[in-house]
Amino acid sequence: MKDFMLSVRFQTLRFLGVWGLLGLLLLAAAALIGYLLIPQINAQSTAMHQEIIAAKDSAIQASEQRRNAPNTVSQLQNFLNWLPPLATNAKDVKTLFVLAKEGGIDLTKADYQLTAEPGAQFLRYQVTVPIKDRYIVIRRFAVGALNDLPHLALDELQFSRLQASSDVVDAQLRFTFFYRPQ
Repeated sequence: MKDFMLSVRFQTLRFLGVWGLLGLLLLAAAALIGYLLIPQINAQSTAMHQEIIAAKDSAIQASEQRRNAPNTVSQLQNFLNWLPPLATNAKDVKTLFVLAKEGGIDLTKADYQLTAEPGAQFLRYQVTVPIKDRYIVIRRFAVGALNDLPHLALDELQFSRLQASSDVVDAQLRFTFFYRPQ
């Protein structure tokens, strides 16, 4: 048997030559490496394919959201339609004074100013009121007014105290009501 194996090696070496035998060994090594690495390559390829599908789905979803999102013109028009007409101004100012009275604040003076910005599609009605009371009372009034009148904004709030030990502050609040023109 030993002679047979030697004979086979000799015949193979003689038929292929040294370079042929070396090529055969390299081919066998490449096949073994491929056999071992193909599962990993397939797993990576599958993972990359899933990422591509997820990215594509995300892009489609974002495109649909942009397509279904309201445009700014319709949002602005909806907002302007939501604003009350200027005719409700007197009722709104009265509500502001009622809220102050309910909070224990006596509003004896107020400055009013109606402004229409050039190019704006809404009107601003500013009401500036001086108040002399405790901070918590003024704060409660301002928060209550903003909650009860959703088209009202608090533009400015100034506090001053003559004595550091005093709990009474002088405040000036500037509210702005927003209205749509008639």
